[in-house]
Amino acid sequence: MISVINVLCSINLFFFMGAEDHPWSQKLSEEVLTKSEFIETLKDELTIVPVVCSDELENKYKITEFPTLVLADSSGDLIYKTAYLPLEPKPFALHFKKVLKDYRDLKEALVCVDTLAGEELEALYATSKKLGGHSLEILEKALKKQKSPYVLLDQYAQLWRTKKRSDPELYAMRKKIEDTDPKNEKLTLLHLAMIEFKGLSAKLKKKEDPSIAIRPLLEYLEDVKDPENRWAIEMVMARYLMSKNRIKEARLHGEASLGLAPEFAKAEISQTLNYLSEHQKKLDSE
Repeated sequence: MISVINVLCSINLFFFMGAEDHPWSQKLSEEVLTKSEFIETLKDELTIVPVVCSDELENKYKITEFPTLVLADSSGDLIYKTAYLPLEPKPFALHFKKVLKDYRDLKEALVCVDTLAGEELEALYATSKKLGGHSLEILEKALKKQKSPYVLLDQYAQLWRTKKRSDPELYAMRKKIEDTDPKNEKLTLLHLAMIEFKGLSAKLKKKEDPSIAIRPLLEYLEDVKDPENRWAIEMVMARYLMSKNRIKEARLHGEASLGLAPEFAKAEISQTLNYLSEHQKKLDSE
C-alpha cells in the first residue's frame, strides 16, 4: 500500500485508485509512487493522498478511469490531472515538479496579466492549456476582460475541428473575434485565415479541388495590406499545393514569395523552387 508523504504542503496529489486491488493502480503504487526516487524528489512539494471509492471526490474532479492522478491546491481547485504515465519513478516525479513550476509561474504572471505583451500572453495561454483546470479558467477570464483574442481564436479553431464548414456558429464566432481587433493591430485577421486554411485542408475530400483550402489566405492577401507577412503566406500556399502535387500553382506562389522575402529566407525558398522545377520537368517528360 502506498505511503503518504508526511509533510504539510498546500498541494495535494490525489491518487484515485478505484479499488485497493485495482491492478493498474497497484502497479503504479508499487513501481512508482512508493519508490524513494519519487518520494524524495517531491517530498517538499506536495502530499500524496490515496483515494479509494470516493464518489464525492471522483465527481468533483470528473474521474472516469483508474488510476488517475490529480494535483489540487489548498482550496481543492484542480491544477492538473493525468492518467497513468509510462515513466520511471524519477522522471515521473520530475514531470510533476515541472507542472508545479509552471503553475506557480502562471499564478505570478496572473497578478500582472494586464501589463503583458501579446507574445507573453500567448505563451501564458499555452502553458495554462497544458495545465488545464482552475489555472485555465482564471486566465481565460483575465484575457476576456482584457479583450484579448487568444481565447476566442482557440475556441474558433476547436469549432473548425468539430463543426461543418457551413455551421452558423463559425460565422458568429468569427464576427466576435473580428470585433476584438477592428483595425487588425494584432493580426487577428491573419490568425483567422490560418485557422480556416488548416480547417479546410483537414476536411478536404479526396475529389475536392485543393485550392479550396487556400481561399482564406488568398482573401486575406486581397483584403489586407500586410507586406511584412505576405511572403510567408505565399510560401505556406506554395508548400501546401506542392503536397497536393499542384506543381505549377505551387511555383507561382513560391516565386511570389521569393520576390517579397527578406534575405535570410531567400536561400530556403530558392531550394523549394528548384525542387519544384525539377519535379515539373519529370512530369512533363512522362
